[in-house]
Amino acid sequence: MKPEIGTVEAIFNNQEDHPLFTKPILQVINFEKAKRSGDEKSRYIISLSDGQYSIKGMISSTCATNFENDSIKNYSLVQINNFKIKFKGTIPFMYILEMERVGMSAVRLGNPISIQSKRLSNEPSSSNFDDNIRHGNIIQNKKISNEPSMSPNFDENVKESPSTYQTNSSNQNNSSNPTNSPNPTSSYLNNNSSNQTNNSKNNSSNQTSSYQNNTNSLKNNKISNSKDDSSVQATPIAALNPYSARWTIKGIVTVKSEIKHFTSQRGEGKLFSFELRDTSGQIKIVCFSDSVDLFYPLIVQNKTFEISKGTIKMANSQYTSSDYEIHLDKNSSVQLSLDIPQPPLTYNFIPISEISEPNKIFDVIGIIKESYPPSKITTKFNKEMKKKDIFIIDKTSTIRVTLWNRFVEENLEIGNIIALKGVKSSEFNGINLSTISTSLIFINPDLEESFSLKGWYDLYGKEVKIKREEERKLICEVKDYELEYSLICGTIMFIKEDSLWYNSCIGDQCNKKVVLEDNGGYRCEKCNKIYDDCNVRYMISVHVGDFTGQLWLTLFDEAATRIFGISAKDLKNLGDESPTHLQNIVKGLYYKEFYYKIKRKEEIYNNESRVRYNVLNTENLECGKEIRKMLSIIERSMVK
Repeated sequence: MKPEIGTVEAIFNNQEDHPLFTKPILQVINFEKAKRSGDEKSRYIISLSDGQYSIKGMISSTCATNFENDSIKNYSLVQINNFKIKFKGTIPFMYILEMERVGMSAVRLGNPISIQSKRLSNEPSSSNFDDNIRHGNIIQNKKISNEPSMSPNFDENVKESPSTYQTNSSNQNNSSNPTNSPNPTSSYLNNNSSNQTNNSKNNSSNQTSSYQNNTNSLKNNKISNSKDDSSVQATPIAALNPYSARWTIKGIVTVKSEIKHFTSQRGEGKLFSFELRDTSGQIKIVCFSDSVDLFYPLIVQNKTFEISKGTIKMANSQYTSSDYEIHLDKNSSVQLSLDIPQPPLTYNFIPISEISEPNKIFDVIGIIKESYPPSKITTKFNKEMKKKDIFIIDKTSTIRVTLWNRFVEENLEIGNIIALKGVKSSEFNGINLSTISTSLIFINPDLEESFSLKGWYDLYGKEVKIKREEERKLICEVKDYELEYSLICGTIMFIKEDSLWYNSCIGDQCNKKVVLEDNGGYRCEKCNKIYDDCNVRYMISVHVGDFTGQLWLTLFDEAATRIFGISAKDLKNLGDESPTHLQNIVKGLYYKEFYYKIKRKEEIYNNESRVRYNVLNTENLECGKEIRKMLSIIERSMVK
């Protein structure tokens, strides 16, 4: 297992659908311990290389032991099993949560330069960009030079000779296409022209015009029309794996996504995907760049196709529930086939109460309990999207589902049964679901689960109000696993009294801090106005703990008001009248327990990492309810 060129670029450009993005293999070329304030846990800044480019990364505390016990050192080959893309200013870096060593090299592979330095010193080229994200060239055509660089020194700004990793794409193109035609589909034509030409003459002109005249780039029978089922022995989709060779699958296109355009530091790219299903199962098929131009006009939903010569990869569980997915390139074969009977759609319904892990794909069936009007949002890429929120219920719990774009047009009514296939879970104030481009929605489907659910709902479900109880975490779990959102129960140990509140702007939807002017007015920099008055809002720092550890939390106005029981303005007035009274109120909160819904936020400045926890919501601890819950846990633990 060795690094592949293109991995760092895929990570730097956050191309989650790129085959090298998932569990990338890279070489450690430098690391150093990070300076941290207020945290005793070890952190490391690391530089990782694919032999051509390098990228910076921050190692989480859970991975730090790998460096402290010398399990991972310079020139180690590592597999990053879990990471996030974060930003220092506008520069992305890897925040690594899980990694393992998969090999060791005596030298640094290639002469890698910083991916950031490369971006600044080179003008993006659309052709280079297409080469980098064309999966067939990246995955299949890699080899390693026998003469790696011997320099042990790491210098991210060095701009030396190209990497010792080379691609064979130019050689392969020459061998497969002696004419060196600039047409990107020439090799596809050479491999299939003889059979396809004969087949096309024997088929109806309707099919030819329907599937061959959609685009000017697809002339001269680049896709075959209907063919005899006996000509190819189809491989069941369920039998595919990355080691399969000379396979051909045949199935019906159940869903086809729109073309997605994205912009990276090197230019613009595009992709689309579709799902193919036969009687044994279903698989996702992805096309990038030139492959989009080749195959998007040809793929039609509910039509049957034979597909071969793609690359089978491990699937990203964030986008599909299948174990594998197929990536097509310009040499892949896609042939329209005689229609086959529609295979029955298979579901793997999960009870709502068992959906607890974010970034997974699920099939869910429930009854629409609440439905909200559609709305529009504008993304950071200035793209307008439509969304609609609904709440569904089953016999176990309720969950919020966000419908995006084309799914917003579905005719949904409260009480309808809704079957959701291939929806994605996420975590924000609890677990929720949302549609993705390959999701499917069925209203009142003719399923056994529908009749059972409808009968339960008519008898009991209409009156049931199920509140999803979020799992509570210990402070040690919040720290060790670096959870982004958590619910904890903590005891107040200390409250900073020197900054309990601030003067805020009275403008509409503006809570920014204001500055008192010499004329007695309050100036808001955001609104660029001076007001005669201001609001007083809480912003307090609280030290809380449980039996496993302690945390500093920041509480803003709404959450702090629940803690103090009075508004920030009233508390300020009490403090102005009697500072002693104010101190008594603050100290009266010591050793009281509350529930806190918190969000973790990490900031990095000058290689110094700071972690902050902001409180989103607070609730009083009900002693009777807490005791009953503890007794229930004890009783369950005693059952053998």
